[in-house]
Amino acid sequence: MKRVLLGFGIGAMTAMMVTGGQVSTIASPRPSKALVNAVKKSIPEAIFRNPDLVDRSEYFVAEVDLNGDGVKEAVVVIATPMCGVNECSAYVYQKTDDRYEQIGRLAVQSDNAAIGVLKSKRAGWFDLAAQVYVRQQGKTVWKRSRFDGSGYEPTYEDIEQPDRIVLRFKRGSGFKLNQFGG
Repeated sequence: MKRVLLGFGIGAMTAMMVTGGQVSTIASPRPSKALVNAVKKSIPEAIFRNPDLVDRSEYFVAEVDLNGDGVKEAVVVIATPMCGVNECSAYVYQKTDDRYEQIGRLAVQSDNAAIGVLKSKRAGWFDLAAQVYVRQQGKTVWKRSRFDGSGYEPTYEDIEQPDRIVLRFKRGSGFKLNQFGG
């Protein structure tokens, strides 16, 4: 079974499950208040001070166990008008008890992009891959990020598309920052 997360609506996320050619849709709950609080800390204060930026910003979330401990980490893309033409920030959060701590940051293409989990590991954590637009090459490529013992760091290494996509987003389909809540 392959699970591909496609994005969010205001109330719930839509995910597609692909099993033997069959496609079914499931709904996932909104992110927890603890995750929302952690994400808020990652967003520049300048965005929250500007109502227009808040109204035009959104975030996307996927939860996946990256270290095999049975507790899902959260991968979050924050798409704001400040992302620029080429990339937005994505963050990785580790859940500890009832809170989340940011353990990584990576760049991802600003629209119609994806984040995947690779089969390779470092320090017991799966490597991540994000789609990034490379202006000099005029194309989108996949870039690897690795866990360095304390958090995820980009390697800037080009790789093939991962087998397991955990988050695919399109602007206009995420949780709106002006409705930030948990």
